[in-house]
Amino acid sequence: MPYPNSRTYYSRSERFVDEHQGEWAQISRLCSTPLRRWAPEDYREFPSRFRRLCDQLQNAREQRLSIKTIRYINALVGRAYHVLYQKSLPKTGGLGRYLFVAVPALLRRRWVFIAVAALVFLGSFIVTMGVTMANPGFASAVVPEEQLELFEDMYRGNVFSSRGLSARFAGAAYYIQHNTSIAYVSFATGLLGGMGSLYFLLYNGLFLGAVAGYVDNSIGRGNFWMFVTAHGVFELTGLILAGAAGLFLGWTVLASGTHSRRSNLRRNIPEIIGMLLPASMFLFFAALIEGGISPLPESMEVRMAVAAFSALIIIWNFASGSRKPGPRAGPCKT
Repeated sequence: MPYPNSRTYYSRSERFVDEHQGEWAQISRLCSTPLRRWAPEDYREFPSRFRRLCDQLQNAREQRLSIKTIRYINALVGRAYHVLYQKSLPKTGGLGRYLFVAVPALLRRRWVFIAVAALVFLGSFIVTMGVTMANPGFASAVVPEEQLELFEDMYRGNVFSSRGLSARFAGAAYYIQHNTSIAYVSFATGLLGGMGSLYFLLYNGLFLGAVAGYVDNSIGRGNFWMFVTAHGVFELTGLILAGAAGLFLGWTVLASGTHSRRSNLRRNIPEIIGMLLPASMFLFFAALIEGGISPLPESMEVRMAVAAFSALIIIWNFASGSRKPGPRAGPCKT
C-alpha cells in the first residue's frame, strides 16, 4: 500500500511529532553531551527513554507517517543505541565525581527539604535558647532537671584538659555513636510520612536550645560556648541533613503518584542515600573534632578558626559540581 498523499497524512505526522518532541529533544541532548556531564538521574532514565523511542519508531512505521519523521526517529535510535551500549558507560562516573558533583547537585535539587529541616531545627533551637536565657525555669519544661544539673556541673567544672591520644580516640568513638544514633533515628522515622523526622528535628532543637540557654544563664558565657564552637558547625549541619533526608523519605512514600509506594521508594533510594551520605560524613568530622580538639585548652580564636574552616568546607560541598546545561537539540521537522 503506497503512502497516502493528503493533508490528513501530514497532520497525523505533525501531531505525532508534537506529542513526542520534548522527549526526543532530551534524548538528543544527552546523546550530544559527554557522559561525564550527565546527572545521576540521566543514567537511571536513559534506558527506559531508549525503549520508548524504539516503540515510537515502530508506531511511526505502522502509522505510515512522513518519511522525514521516520528517518529522524530512526537516526535518533541509532545515536541512542550507540550511547547506551558503549562499553565505557558508567553508573555514577566514579566515587570522586559522585561525592563532589552528583551529591552536591542532589542537595541543591532537594533544597526545599533542607530548608524545612533547617527552619524547624534552628528555629526551635534559637527560640528556646532565647526564652530560656530570659526565663531559666522554662528549661525544666523541656529537659528533666536531673539532666540540666548534670550539664551544669559538667560545664561548670574544667572540661578542658590536655588529653592523651587514646583518650581522644575514645571520645571521638563515643561521639560518633551518639551523634549518628540521633541523626539516624531522625532519618528512619521519616517513613511515617515525614512526621517522625519533623518531631525529632523539633525535639532536638528544643532540647539543645534549652540546655544552651540554661547553662549559659547559670555559669555565664564561658565553658559551654568554648566547648561547642569548634565542632558545632559540622554537627548541626549533619543533624539538619539527616532530618532533611527523612523528610524526603516521607515525601517519597506519600507522593507516589501513579507508582506504588514500594516502587516509588525503590526508585528514589539512590537520592535518599545521596542525602544521608553527607550528613554521616559531617557528623563523623564533628565527632573527630569534638573528641580531639574541643576538650583541649585552646583559645577561642583557634576554635572559631576551626568553625570557619568547617563552614567553608560545607559551603564548598554544596556549591561544587555546578555545570552548564548541555547543548540544546534542534526540533524534528516533519
